[in-house]
Amino acid sequence: MTRRQPRPLPEPVGLGPRDALHLLVSLGDFQSRMTRDQDLPTVFDATRLLLRRLLPFDTVGFMTVEDETSEFRLVDCEPEEGLAALQEEIDATVDDGTFAWSLPQRRAVIVPARRRGHSVVLHPLLTRSRVLGMFAGTLESAGPHVTDVVLAALSVILFNTAQALENAALYRTMKEALAARDRDREAFESAADAIFTVDLDGRFTSANPAAARAFGRAADEIAGTSLLEALGAEHAEAARRMLEEAGRAPGGGVYELTAGANGRRVTMEVSARPLVRDGVVTGVQAIGRDVSRRSQADVERRQAHTMEAVGRLAGGVAHDLNNVLMVMRGYLDLMATRLASGEPLGGELEQVRGATDAAIALTRQLHTIGRRQALQPRPVDLNALIADLDPALRRLGGEAVDIATVLRAWPGRIDADPALIEEMITSLVRNARDAMPRGGRVRIETADAARGSAPHVMLAVADTGPGMDAATRARIFEPYFTTRERGKGAGLGLATVWGIVQQHRGAIEVESEVGRGTTFRVFLPAAAAHGGAAAAAGADGVAGSETVLVVDDEMPVRSLVRDILVGLGHRVLDAEDGQAALRLFEQHGADVALLVTDIVMPRMSGRALAERLLERRPKLKVLYMSGYAGDVLGRYGVLDPQLAFLQKPFTPDALGRKVRELLGPTRSPQPVV
Repeated sequence: MTRRQPRPLPEPVGLGPRDALHLLVSLGDFQSRMTRDQDLPTVFDATRLLLRRLLPFDTVGFMTVEDETSEFRLVDCEPEEGLAALQEEIDATVDDGTFAWSLPQRRAVIVPARRRGHSVVLHPLLTRSRVLGMFAGTLESAGPHVTDVVLAALSVILFNTAQALENAALYRTMKEALAARDRDREAFESAADAIFTVDLDGRFTSANPAAARAFGRAADEIAGTSLLEALGAEHAEAARRMLEEAGRAPGGGVYELTAGANGRRVTMEVSARPLVRDGVVTGVQAIGRDVSRRSQADVERRQAHTMEAVGRLAGGVAHDLNNVLMVMRGYLDLMATRLASGEPLGGELEQVRGATDAAIALTRQLHTIGRRQALQPRPVDLNALIADLDPALRRLGGEAVDIATVLRAWPGRIDADPALIEEMITSLVRNARDAMPRGGRVRIETADAARGSAPHVMLAVADTGPGMDAATRARIFEPYFTTRERGKGAGLGLATVWGIVQQHRGAIEVESEVGRGTTFRVFLPAAAAHGGAAAAAGADGVAGSETVLVVDDEMPVRSLVRDILVGLGHRVLDAEDGQAALRLFEQHGADVALLVTDIVMPRMSGRALAERLLERRPKLKVLYMSGYAGDVLGRYGVLDPQLAFLQKPFTPDALGRKVRELLGPTRSPQPVV
């Protein structure tokens, strides 16, 4: 459709002096009213009154732009019965393009109307920055001449109308913002939860009354005080972590803070997120909910569960140790009887040795479950370890269980204690075998995996057994929990696995459903790149003739170590504590090649003794030994894998090999010529 051409204007005739004066006064009054009246009906009524003093409009309408759709909508028309006809006239200008053409003109556009003998006047409602709507009016074509002065006055009026519309919108926005601020302030002040902000130094920048009460401060005095001081030294670590993580965790985090208030402790679950200004993290915004009652209930529930687990553990340990001690005591009594009567000994010694080994294995399992086993980590190729272990695992599975290995991890290296990793794999395979008494398949798999931002190596052990329900899955890692028949297993295997995984800073997941088998997935941190494996030190024999200083405050242990070393050909000096060892070293230090010392001793620890002796003899070799668990040894600084260590109890062969490894291979005597 062809756009209608604007109607040509007659020769301008101007306004009379009186009309011009009245118009100027009216415009002044109009501008004044537009700064005061902010509601749309008042704006439109005032505009209509003034426009009809300029021209005899039949119909006057105003369109506004919808914010969401940017569409023009006729929102006001007078008279109301003329709305439909005016809408038709507007639609016609839209269809032929006149409406769109008039928008950038910034002036009135007059075109013939569909109604014979009438014209349509369009004028955009615009400010200096944007279009807010459109004025549309109809008048008789045979009416008075429309001069340029009248059109200029029309533009001035409608510009003021547009400005009033924008002011009204800004006023509404400001009013809504103020109302929202008041609502937020009321919610902030009356909230039961603690709401507060702190800067990156941990100083409060705002806090509501609930936060002030929780942190033991007056509401008008808390600003500028320290969050860390309000928590106290024993509870400040979580707050420090919250402040440190603010810049690294855009989504925020949840922390548990315990504050002191009016002589009582308040434990809060705090949801915190970074406070950002101009793209820079300036602090932390937090909401804390008092969970003291819930925390107490959780503590009591965990305590009851712990006591139940401890009771089950104590009963299981007592049962196992009583069996071992009965075997040892019974065979020792038999040996004494036979020796007294001159009878030769049979297999009694082997029975005692086997019972002793069982007791040693039990204590090591308990240490592992408690994550207190002293680790001796080194770079381990998990694929190679599984390949070496494969024959033993197949024997463990027996003829009824088919074992398959799929080793996909590359390079598959972890920093781990290989003996513990072997124990973990063996326990998982044994658990899978026991779950399938009629046979089945076990699949052992390795693969590269990522947990968080760190690379890991995944070990999976899957079986085709009967699977587990949710209640069983929730308890499988508890010590002495077992679903097997009495005598078919102690219930320490999976608890030991869990302890080994935790000690290696790993994670374990269990996937199981009744009738669909079980899969254990262990994730262990991948080792950093290492050079080639170090060559193992040692020699074919363990005997030697070097002088060894043995220090242990337990006389039976000291005597046993001395007898083992003397039996290997060494000269042995022994001392009951660090001071006695220093005196012996003063006399015989030049001859001592190796110090074998317990770690935890009264008055002077083994580590402190070694440091004193190494100051005098930097090349002195040191072997530490202890029956304590890893958490205790960590306080003495002897868990460094570079240090030589033996976990008590150990065998004479283990001691001999460790000593030979430290001292180097024995030298053959030189022939006398």
